[in-house]
Amino acid sequence: METIVNLLCNKPISSLKIGKSFIRWAVFFSLSILMHHPAAAQIPVLQRGYDANVSGANLSETILTTNNVSPSTFGRIFSLPVDGNIYAQPLYVPNLTINGGKHNVVFVATMKNIVYAFDADTQGPPLWELNVSSTIAGSTPVPIVDFAGTNSSSIPGTVGIESTPVIDSTTNTIYFVSNTLESGNIVFRLHAVDITTGAEKFGGPVVISGSSTFNGNTISFNPSVENQRTALTLSNGQVIVAFSSHGDIWLYYGWVMSYNASTLAMTAIFNPAPSNYATGIWQSGRPPVVDSAGYVYLFTGNGISINSTPAQPTADGVNNFAESALKLDPKTLKVIDYFTPANFQYLDENDFDLSSSGPSLIPGSNVLIGGGKLGNLYLLNTQNLGKMQTNDAGVLQNVQATSGENHGGTVIWSRSTAAGGPLIYNAGDIDNVKAFSYNPQTSNIITTPVSTSYNWYLATGGIMALSANGDNNGIVWVSVNSQGEPDTRIPPGELVALNAGNLSQELWDSTMIASRDDLGLWSKYVPPLVVNGKVYMATQSNQVVVYGLLSSSGAATVTAWPPRRDALGGQANYLISALSPTGSNLSATWSVSGLPTGATGLFLIDAQGRTNLQVSVNGTTPQGIYTLNLTANVAGTQTKQTVLLNVPLAAAVTPITAIADSQISPHTQEAAIDANISTFWKTLDTATPTTYPHSISLDLGSTQSITGVSYLPRQDGCVDGTAFQYEVYLSNDNVNWLTQPAGSSFDYGPAWRSYACDNQTFPQIQTISFPATNARYVLLNFLDAVEYQTPFDSTPWASAAELKVYVANTSEPQVTLTSSSGSIVAGQGITFTATVSGNAPTGTVQFYVNGVAFQSPVTLSNGRASLITTGLDIAGTDVVTVSYSGDANNAANTSLTPLTESVIPSPVPVPALPWIYQFLLTIILFGIGVWISTKSI
Repeated sequence: METIVNLLCNKPISSLKIGKSFIRWAVFFSLSILMHHPAAAQIPVLQRGYDANVSGANLSETILTTNNVSPSTFGRIFSLPVDGNIYAQPLYVPNLTINGGKHNVVFVATMKNIVYAFDADTQGPPLWELNVSSTIAGSTPVPIVDFAGTNSSSIPGTVGIESTPVIDSTTNTIYFVSNTLESGNIVFRLHAVDITTGAEKFGGPVVISGSSTFNGNTISFNPSVENQRTALTLSNGQVIVAFSSHGDIWLYYGWVMSYNASTLAMTAIFNPAPSNYATGIWQSGRPPVVDSAGYVYLFTGNGISINSTPAQPTADGVNNFAESALKLDPKTLKVIDYFTPANFQYLDENDFDLSSSGPSLIPGSNVLIGGGKLGNLYLLNTQNLGKMQTNDAGVLQNVQATSGENHGGTVIWSRSTAAGGPLIYNAGDIDNVKAFSYNPQTSNIITTPVSTSYNWYLATGGIMALSANGDNNGIVWVSVNSQGEPDTRIPPGELVALNAGNLSQELWDSTMIASRDDLGLWSKYVPPLVVNGKVYMATQSNQVVVYGLLSSSGAATVTAWPPRRDALGGQANYLISALSPTGSNLSATWSVSGLPTGATGLFLIDAQGRTNLQVSVNGTTPQGIYTLNLTANVAGTQTKQTVLLNVPLAAAVTPITAIADSQISPHTQEAAIDANISTFWKTLDTATPTTYPHSISLDLGSTQSITGVSYLPRQDGCVDGTAFQYEVYLSNDNVNWLTQPAGSSFDYGPAWRSYACDNQTFPQIQTISFPATNARYVLLNFLDAVEYQTPFDSTPWASAAELKVYVANTSEPQVTLTSSSGSIVAGQGITFTATVSGNAPTGTVQFYVNGVAFQSPVTLSNGRASLITTGLDIAGTDVVTVSYSGDANNAANTSLTPLTESVIPSPVPVPALPWIYQFLLTIILFGIGVWISTKSI
């Protein structure tokens, strides 16, 4: 301390003369700062749309400005890898206590029914995660083919948690709806989970069910034809849940349900058109609006009158409310008021959903604004929505805002009158982003936009959010599809930042330095989350990409592609980079931790000079998904990034034949399975080539349990014919392709934007993993090719260097050893659990502590056995191992290599205070010391 004082004052401590008032002030000031850490005010984002108005705006953003959001100062800083696609907007709670520490927390839900809680400011594994499917015996997320019959749509793979959850910060509860397949039945459940632990609350989850009766006819909720896309919201102690369909697949109804937020008991259920089918509420994922009195506002979709003779009207203002804006009581779901456009029948007949987007409530007003597929925006008075009148006489205004459809909905910058008043932003399908001025005195918007973005192709429109610091530094953040039509495919995506005061000024976008900032595959209809100086963008690339201000110290940005990889055939490869702020590659020393038992990681430089992390697993590696921690050391500065490794029980098999829809010599169909990456199959490329789709079928020679396929694009330095969207079909006779277990878009990461035929293009191998299915033949159906160069274009032929098939290795059990804690203290018990995989494994496991058998062998129960002990050496390190002895059916597998689990006692770590707090604490102690010394003077 004396050294610090000498440096500050250049005087010996004995010569200091400091007044008591100064010391008291210093102590008070220092303590006040320490007690109020962190000092910056932060807002929570507890639902999609940011607030109950669904304004889509954070007006308390003090860090990001129109000056510092630029390619040289702003970009990707890390990503949060997850298991599964994301269709829900991430949510944010600041200063939350989890595991004894304070965190700003971002919550992410995936289509594999997994909810994650991540520290929002640092790269690392989740603070907690909850896999809903693993907690419900025998359940899995629902394959999309069970709903839609195909993976070739904007939702491939599985359907789990699709809608955006809602958080009640007063009870620290997150509510969400899961979707599971159980014994062939589709089940929706409402969950209430503690946001600090991930534990279910209030006796949940509860199965969603119910019915309504109209004219003596009872209509029951049928989960097999319903889709829970609309984001959840809270009102007057109720959780509001709404349903529509998957792609208008018959025969569905729209539903709205309210549940008591404290008990999860259903409070009310409402069918907006019991005389007809359809009339779903989907709103492109937006939630209903809730006003200050708690009334709920939403838009309904098409009504179909096919179930009655004579035909019933799809909207009558009494019982049927197709194509309508509804005002509902949250507890009874009684219709308090409504508006139905006069042309509702035209909307029905031409699929012009009003519910293609949802409403917003202009803050500080009674004006509801929103529109549907006709591209117009209605302004409605919440005190009198307008009912059904000729020429829509009851509305405040009807404005043609875009020539395309409305999907993303409006966002609102509630500027003060001194700043020019509120601005309403809209981004229609295949149109610009437009800003409209709103006049609070007339409750109208000026129909001529005050600002317009540059002309771009926004298929399905831009999905927006707005950040500002009150009236200043407004930025419109737009998530857009970068390539082609997104309704029947998953295209690459792009995030764009526009000056909200002048939309023609683009501040930044994720393609300017694509090697650093590219976000991967686009999450349809998911808006950015902008809060506390960071932008969180959900993707279909198994990650949330986090953007923010780049390090002023020049620290590297670490990227890894793909963020999640299947170790099919015992190997997984990640293309990794340490990038400068300009996106150039930096020389780095790499390390990896978190590898599972039996796995090794090597850092290799490929023929193109790219760095690869090659992870290899062996027969002792347990099945499961693991978080690997990558560290790049650049000139003494370390930067971290995590990736996910999925270890399935799968071995490669070589097909005996390959039959393609066409081929051209020397690139014949046999080249796709010849184990030579220098050769490749290619379809005809004459002056009038055949067009997509292209297909190639593989014969394994016998029926096997198929669980995956890999596709290596041509490796000759040209990208022509590299497949983008794919389908996998299985068959036992090569004629009837009855099963479609997988389909989506290949994920090439940022590299695809620079693809060409330049002898420098070498796309990564692509892996496809799916539940094991018995079949002999595999058909790969390629629907289109990678578009490349500028303007983006693609060739009509297909190609492949190597195709491999992987079969489930169910004959060899795997043993996984886990513990209930990583460290113990005296008297504290610890539970070790051995889990044996395989086909209904039986037998015993033997636990060993430090090489000595501990107790007698334990018989498996449901493939598991546990050891509970308090007798470990708490002063050092104990090594617990386990071996498995199977029954007669597993006799060949009784000598598996034991697995190890180290138990290392350690004190609870005390996080280091930032230097400024250490300095202030030093001042406090110094002041107290001086004050004490003055008592003796």
